[in-house]
Amino acid sequence: MSRQLRADDIVHIGDDVHLVSGSNTNWVIVKDGADATLVDSGYPNDHDLLRDSLGALGLKPEAVRGEAPSRPPHAPGARRAVKPIGSPC
Repeated sequence: MSRQLRADDIVHIGDDVHLVSGSNTNWVIVKDGADATLVDSGYPNDHDLLRDSLGALGLKPEAVRGEAPSRPPHAPGARRAVKPIGSPC
């Protein structure tokens, strides 16, 4: 069972750069206007937290325009969270 996103799970670390704590890993969301890039985008079981973290930052999953290189065990989290709704990621 996945956990709920908490307010303190998202830490602003710079201009439009946010570190998000997941259940077992962390990821970074870099905002660029209405678009976003994911960095090391989360453990596969955190796809709901990933979507929730985007929403908490005022972004929709389809706003994800890119994914910075991440370790293979983490990349499926982003794909599962954003691919079904048409993100090019």
